[in-house]
Amino acid sequence: MEYAARVRAVCFDDDTYGDWSDMVRFVREGEVGIGSSGDLRVKVGIRPNPSNTTAVVTANATIVSVEVYDMQGHRVLSRMVHGKRTKIVVNDWPKVSYIVHTNTTIGTNIQKMVVE
Repeated sequence: MEYAARVRAVCFDDDTYGDWSDMVRFVREGEVGIGSSGDLRVKVGIRPNPSNTTAVVTANATIVSVEVYDMQGHRVLSRMVHGKRTKIVVNDWPKVSYIVHTNTTIGTNIQKMVVE
């Protein structure tokens, strides 16, 4: 499927807008899903999700690294991995949502993880 996009800057402090960018066209092949993003060949599970003690990240390919970010974009965990699963202990983490970047040998997957 072919898509087209344009962007512009918005300053909410004084309600001003920049000019629209030139049109950018791109083609997306394969399935498009909601809830995760990244390379569609990479299948990642985070269980349990939500979690309150430990979350296990599994993948269909060898995981190279896992990075977890809070919703402000601050990295709260960065771990090198060499396997198809890893555990994340979250029992002392703030009870909010996080973004998990799972980098594998075939691509990257990005998902939301909730700590309760």
